[in-house]
Amino acid sequence: MSPRVPTEPTQEEQRLLAAWRTFFEANCKADFAALASIDDSVWGFEIQWEQLEKHEGLGLAFMSNMSTCLASGTIVLE
Repeated sequence: MSPRVPTEPTQEEQRLLAAWRTFFEANCKADFAALASIDDSVWGFEIQWEQLEKHEGLGLAFMSNMSTCLASGTIVLE
């Protein structure tokens, strides 16, 4: 029998996911509202470093492990 591997996010991953959710809610509402008028399935928007740095440790998480931080943000967007 193979060893059990947890499938739930760790506490740090949960914190990062929650931080991204509140970041998007606080800073990106206008960008999301504009998506209703876009027919393309591919879109993007800019995130200001100053906003990211000030929000619940996202700046530190981004600088510490960029790929993990961005992956968490992508999960929240999906």
